[in-house]
Amino acid sequence: MHRPGTVILVATCLTLTTASGLDLKKPLETARMLLPSLCYMNEKSEEDPLCSDCVAGVRELLNAVGKMEEWAILMLDAMVKPPPGILSGGFTFMSDFDSCLKIPRANITDGRLKRLDIDYLEPRYCSIKVSITQPPDDDSHHKDEELHTGIMALLDKEKENLKDVSQLLEEFPGFLGLCLPSTCTKESLRAVGRSLKYGMSHFLEKPPKVNVDMEVVDCVTKADTTHREFTFTVLAALIMVGVLAVLVVFGTILDTIFLLVSDRDVDDEGRRLHAYETKSDSTACNVLRSFSAYCNMRLLMQGHSPSPAMPRPVCGIVSLSFVWIVLGNTLTLRGFNVTMNMKELKHALENPVIQFAVNSSLAIDAVMTVLGIAMTYSIVRQLKAKFVSDTWSTLDILRSFLNATKWFSAGVLPSYILLLLIVNAIFPKLSSGPTWPIESKRLLSQCPDHWMWNIAFINNFFPTRQQCMPHTWMMAYLAQAILFAGLIIFLLMKYPKCGTLILGTCILGTCLSTFVINFINNIGPTALLREYRPGSRIAYHDLVASNLYTRGSPICVGIITGYFLGVTRKPSCRKIVYYVGWILSLTLLLATINVTYFWNKGPIPPGRTQYAAYDALHRLFFSLGLSFLTFACISGHGGVINVLLCWPGWQVITRLSYLIYILNPFLIVFTNGTTKAPVYYSIKVAVQEVLWNLVATILISIACHLLLEAPFLRLADFLSITKEEVDEEDSSMDIRVPLEEKKLSPSYG
Repeated sequence: MHRPGTVILVATCLTLTTASGLDLKKPLETARMLLPSLCYMNEKSEEDPLCSDCVAGVRELLNAVGKMEEWAILMLDAMVKPPPGILSGGFTFMSDFDSCLKIPRANITDGRLKRLDIDYLEPRYCSIKVSITQPPDDDSHHKDEELHTGIMALLDKEKENLKDVSQLLEEFPGFLGLCLPSTCTKESLRAVGRSLKYGMSHFLEKPPKVNVDMEVVDCVTKADTTHREFTFTVLAALIMVGVLAVLVVFGTILDTIFLLVSDRDVDDEGRRLHAYETKSDSTACNVLRSFSAYCNMRLLMQGHSPSPAMPRPVCGIVSLSFVWIVLGNTLTLRGFNVTMNMKELKHALENPVIQFAVNSSLAIDAVMTVLGIAMTYSIVRQLKAKFVSDTWSTLDILRSFLNATKWFSAGVLPSYILLLLIVNAIFPKLSSGPTWPIESKRLLSQCPDHWMWNIAFINNFFPTRQQCMPHTWMMAYLAQAILFAGLIIFLLMKYPKCGTLILGTCILGTCLSTFVINFINNIGPTALLREYRPGSRIAYHDLVASNLYTRGSPICVGIITGYFLGVTRKPSCRKIVYYVGWILSLTLLLATINVTYFWNKGPIPPGRTQYAAYDALHRLFFSLGLSFLTFACISGHGGVINVLLCWPGWQVITRLSYLIYILNPFLIVFTNGTTKAPVYYSIKVAVQEVLWNLVATILISIACHLLLEAPFLRLADFLSITKEEVDEEDSSMDIRVPLEEKKLSPSYG
């Protein structure tokens, strides 16, 4: 039975054709006759069999259109049409993905297809990546030629915008989505493309000189989108997730039963213990209860004051830093290949809010600064609490270091490794869409060959284009920074003068190495909105942005601040010091964040030396300003900023921070890949995207936290508590645990 919409469409076509006196069969028949000649457009003027297969399917489609068959009209309706606003900078032509794949199969009449034992045609959606660039010698082109007129003159003007696109975006945002007969496979479409390129270069008027590249990424039918191939890696990932999910379910059930049949004790202050504070006499019961979603959710949502190892303002800084990172990801990772107003967008990107998002790399420096503060403060306070005199041994310092970094070794580390396996195996098969073949491989294309460098935490030493999950360079940087901080803290505690000297040398060395590398390679001051020069954005990230020896000054400043706070019980200064300090720190923070705004406005470079000097010093100045802000808030002179940073809600984001960092880029590319139509980008759309990315990432991170991170944290806590009972030691201080619960609640992240 025909669908009403189809009947109306066919009737309309017939009415218009009859009323206007047009006969569609003649032009369609002419097109059918001319199409096979396309496959002879090559240097040898011989038929390309792959091209002919696709052309035969298109000829069958044209024949069916002439007969007004339903499947042909539906495919014609789903096919790509020139979208409005092409001259506004849109480079995307997209057939309707869902409508295309819903078209029913059709019997064929073409003789060639019958000889190939093809009994029917079905729709196939092909995703094509388009890149348009200007050649280096473009300035000398056309100078001896006549000026173009008409549409060629218009193209001559529009090609000037290609330079802006290449400076703003790492890849050209071109996409072509075609709804074609199933005989047009990825290989046959490539053959058609070669013939078209040859024909256009030899038989058409010479267009403005540009390089046009088209890469057929994938061609899928409806069966391809519903069928999922289960490889060994996929099965292993699913089994792992299934086992953990079963443990969480059984742990939650056991925990519920235990809490129903047992009486909760009270502490010395008469407070009834929380569910997660109540222990069983059975070791197996406690181990299984570590997977309880109920207890782990209660732990996650607690908003108590953090321990001295991580003062509450530090939690606020960490949380706001990761919100800043999400804001930056929303801008840099969004699908510009499904954006229709690129020409207008280049001006909108120059406002200060966008500049703030572009500079989100500084958020990582903020995280490293407070990491140094928290680690050093935790270790110093633990040692000071256990020993009256400064006579701690190497083993004592090592124990304090392991305790202060339990959040990483027992929480972040296992969850990161598990996510690396699970996401790499499952993410490409999660969905489908016009640009899904492109977006699903955007972060994972190098994983089959380079995943082991992520597990070894050395992936930041490799070029960005060779990294599995490129954004996880920060996880390697984090692990290296923790080891580096542990060594420096050991020297500070055992040999204070030597440790201080080495810290100063490291700060000077990182600044000097950054200056030298930047100056020699001429890669610009930082990651600018517009690329400083061709290839400088990737070069800057590979040479400077992802290495500890070039951006290690923030953690060094954090170590100094944390050590000072740790050895000083009640830090305080004169009011004039706070006034001057606040003025200087806010000036440093605002300057480092916003000075690039003027460089992004236009190509007015101050020079290689000035850029290198800014790059060498801006992270140091930023961390100095942030360190004083932290010191002022802890010492009671933070004012309204301290109130903001001490909001209890930041505790939750702090505990989810690294899961948010790992998962957020995947949420963005998932949204890109499943977008079915080009979007007109505006401030409203940008705000919606930021809110969606932030809220959805937090919700997904909560689920992953309960499944992959919290159980290991509680298991580590249970093992450490068991050891403490044997050794009669109190080593429960952790950098993310409330002080008042240190003898009762887990060391929790």
